Amino acid sequence: MFKPSEGDLKEEREAKRFTGVFVALIAVALVVLGIYLAMQMTWPKTTGTVTATEIESFHKESTVKERSYSDLHNAYEKKGQKKTHRKKMEYVLKVAYSFKVGDQTYEGRDSGGRSEKEETVRALVKDKFENGSSIEVAYNPQNPKDSTIHPGWGGNFIFIWILAAGVGFLSFKLITIKEPEKIQPEDY
Repeated sequence: MFKPSEGDLKEEREAKRFTGVFVALIAVALVVLGIYLAMQMTWPKTTGTVTATEIESFHKESTVKERSYSDLHNAYEKKGQKKTHRKKMEYVLKVAYSFKVGDQTYEGRDSGGRSEKEETVRALVKDKFENGSSIEVAYNPQNPKDSTIHPGWGGNFIFIWILAAGVGFLSFKLITIKEPEKIQPEDY
């Protein structure tokens, strides 16, 4: 086995530092997103009206390790393991709504929820988002066109902060990587 040269080790450290800078940019983007979502929690709220709903569907691929071969799915073997690729459907409810701020009427569009079962999404429409039903809308007081029915992702913006902290720590470790200390051989 070859021992990496000093030049190779230096090149590897520089590549890690470059990766660290890129990861730091991702951390900054997550912090900005977290700030925006936290600010949404302070936005004023008003009553809006559902004007339309739409259920969008798309394929979501997943890989599942299986013990037996299935002719129904595209299975293959890799190093003695069978894996099956399944295409699941995911359904996303899009909600269009209107609301008033002062004398001005605004329109918005937001996600009302998602599920792998279409019945679950249809139940959301029936329970909360039927055309003409009232909903709570949060809007940016400086720009009421900027609105949402789930401010701060329903309070889940905290996960963005935690993710940003983890990514930030990783970038710090990559950027501050040091050259290993050279151990001098002892004289005997």
